[in-house]
Amino acid sequence: MSKSKKKKKNSRVSAEERAAIHQKKAEMRSKQSRQALILLACVVIIIVLLVAMLAGTFSTGRRYTAEKYAQIESGMSYYQITDIMGTDGENLSGDETSSDGEGIETYTWSNRDGSHITVTFVDDQVAGFSQDGILEEESQ
Repeated sequence: MSKSKKKKKNSRVSAEERAAIHQKKAEMRSKQSRQALILLACVVIIIVLLVAMLAGTFSTGRRYTAEKYAQIESGMSYYQITDIMGTDGENLSGDETSSDGEGIETYTWSNRDGSHITVTFVDDQVAGFSQDGILEEESQ
């Protein structure tokens, strides 16, 4: 009988061992909670990015509108036009010079859907402007 009593005594867990086991379990739960929070944060970020990408895909992408086009006037400078448009245009011509020595530059402002506004400057003054696909009812 003494052997069975010894086995029972040895199979018992001391208070220190129970505390150590409890501490380890608490640490594991804490680690799992941190991992779950990180995973959740990653999922939220991915969802936000996907929504932003889809919103960009389905929008018309029209930054340059009939309202902006209507503000352009002959004689304005390039900087006045960039104030209206909100950004620099794409230089289509490079620096050209007319036969009488005037500098001629043509810039365009294009929307994602292909509609655009084109402005030609002679010595940094609007000499001509046109648009293609800029619709009045879609102006903002």
